[in-house]
Amino acid sequence: MKEFPLSKVYRFIEPGPVILLSTFNGQKNNVMTLSYCMVIDDSVPLFAVSMGAWDFSFDVLLSERECVVSIPADDMLEKTVDIGNCTGADTDKFDKFDLTTVKAAKVKAPLIKECPVNLECIIEDDSLLNRYNLIILRVVKAWCSQEHFRKIHHNGDGTFTVDSDPIDMKSRMTRWPEYIS
Repeated sequence: MKEFPLSKVYRFIEPGPVILLSTFNGQKNNVMTLSYCMVIDDSVPLFAVSMGAWDFSFDVLLSERECVVSIPADDMLEKTVDIGNCTGADTDKFDKFDLTTVKAAKVKAPLIKECPVNLECIIEDDSLLNRYNLIILRVVKAWCSQEHFRKIHHNGDGTFTVDSDPIDMKSRMTRWPEYIS
């Protein structure tokens, strides 16, 4: 083994899939790409995203206190990366990337039809924002058109991996039966 730079450790432990986070500021929809997300509590459900003031959606999310988190499948990889390479400050990303908005039930931000999973969220806790750039979101409504699909994962170095086919280990999950369904 050789020593590895601490600044690059996140590449090995990044747990969540790449997500699209949409917001609405009362006049304009926006969507951004995020690759830092993690489950906090699956029973509530709560998860954290990391973003900062440099993101155009940051102020909208904090002022509106709600968003939609959409999880794209691997067939949207190039579009997902391209969404992250421009800013909503000067680009209508829904128009530019031909994304179909769907009205959400509990928040003002739109669902994205092309994504198999859409989660309507509200901010549960932003007390870790100044220290860690973390915002804890609570899912208040979930939509799913396809439960098993290949999710995108960012390796932190400009490369991506996608999920492989599921491996059935249900018979071995004896300690955690609540995760078998």
